[in-house]
Amino acid sequence: MWVQPKAVEGSLALKEFSKNPVEEYDVERIEKRRPKKKNAKNDRDFEYLVKWKDYPASSNTWEPHANIEDTEAFATFKLNPVTEYDVERIVKRRPIVNNARGAGDFEYLVKWKDYPASENTWEQHAGIKKTDAFAAFMRQPVEEAAPRSRRAAR
Repeated sequence: MWVQPKAVEGSLALKEFSKNPVEEYDVERIEKRRPKKKNAKNDRDFEYLVKWKDYPASSNTWEPHANIEDTEAFATFKLNPVTEYDVERIVKRRPIVNNARGAGDFEYLVKWKDYPASENTWEQHAGIKKTDAFAAFMRQPVEEAAPRSRRAAR
């Protein structure tokens, strides 16, 4: 059982909480997590997509760690985490200059599945080279962005 400790804007619990403030909701499972900020490191830095028991998937909501940390579903999720990020496609690449390995290295602008384009990130080849999206990108004419020095600010 989970009781909404505070109403979170946009959550199913907020809608239901306003109708019946003592209503309890069962967390069926945690679907996945997403970072709330760049360089997220610990559980509190993430939001979790909650599948509510007896509600359709369309009622899933993103909840902060504090709202789900004491649930059995969260404990299960921690033991068997779902892949956090899926590559939807590679948008473009750019060469890395001034790197330790010399010329020929690239980083790739990644569009992440289920995330808006504003969340696209530049990633190194090693982190994405085994994805279908990377293979598809390499089969097409490559759109390259201007090089970025390894020492330049991100």
